[in-house]
Amino acid sequence: MPSLTTARRINKMRTDNAKTVGEIVKNSSDFAMEQTWFNDPQAKRAYIYDYFHDDQPDKKDHMTYEYTTKTPVDVKFIVKSYQSVDKDQVEYYLQFRPSQKFEFEEGDDLYYFETDYRNRYKVEFPLGAYVDLADDRGIYHKWIIVDSEYANQFRKYLILPCDYQLTWIEKSGQKRIKRKMWTILRNQNSYKCVRFISETVCRKLSNCWKLSLGYQYS
Repeated sequence: MPSLTTARRINKMRTDNAKTVGEIVKNSSDFAMEQTWFNDPQAKRAYIYDYFHDDQPDKKDHMTYEYTTKTPVDVKFIVKSYQSVDKDQVEYYLQFRPSQKFEFEEGDDLYYFETDYRNRYKVEFPLGAYVDLADDRGIYHKWIIVDSEYANQFRKYLILPCDYQLTWIEKSGQKRIKRKMWTILRNQNSYKCVRFISETVCRKLSNCWKLSLGYQYS
């Protein structure tokens, strides 16, 4: 038997802003997922952030979080298929808890996403953000959220692991500026293409933030 608190919560879901049977079922499913979230082995505690809140920018793994500017979030790391040498590289997905906020108010840890990205570049959270995920040994690795999968419920986001950090010197008049960016190696054997998805952050000169796609065909 459910507790009195749970029974009241379920009863409230049936009447709170629910206008159809489908909406009631959706609310009930969201509530069930919230209550059983950590029963799923795919559930993890992750850390989400942008370029400017990366307090360990030169690491792609073995990050620590005793003192961090990154924001902890509860997610599920979903693998739909497994890798094979003769197939395209598999896709990985991230799912947030139903209670996770995607729009933020002043005072929220992720409010900077509203001011720096949504208002300025019309970017929807969490696209373009970094996320640190732990593997089966508890070691955290750097990933980037690159796309979303539209769904009526339990939306998922396509994520890719950061592979290499590129470093180069940029000349601007008499100045020499050291630049860095993380890149992602993507193998597509079906059409013999190696795709590099890289994040480029231009701070002082152009004050812009973007994702750039480059293709190198074999």
